[in-house]
Amino acid sequence: MEKELLRVITFPKTAKTSPDIIRIIELTNLCQAFNVLPREGGVLDQDAETMRKMQMVLVAQNEKAEKDSEKARKKK
Repeated sequence: MEKELLRVITFPKTAKTSPDIIRIIELTNLCQAFNVLPREGGVLDQDAETMRKMQMVLVAQNEKAEKDSEKARKKK
């Protein structure tokens, strides 16, 4: 799943993916934008699988941001 997430985040327009991957990326982005968790309660009240998947999305997004930043530095 991690490789698929990174592929989708890196190439969003060309990557074919499952609705589940799209859903977890959207959920992660919404939670981040509104500074909330997906469900009522604290971190330990959340579904462990959902939190694990959201963490994978964040890692993939950070990897992409680092690669983009490195690419921009090389162009200078």
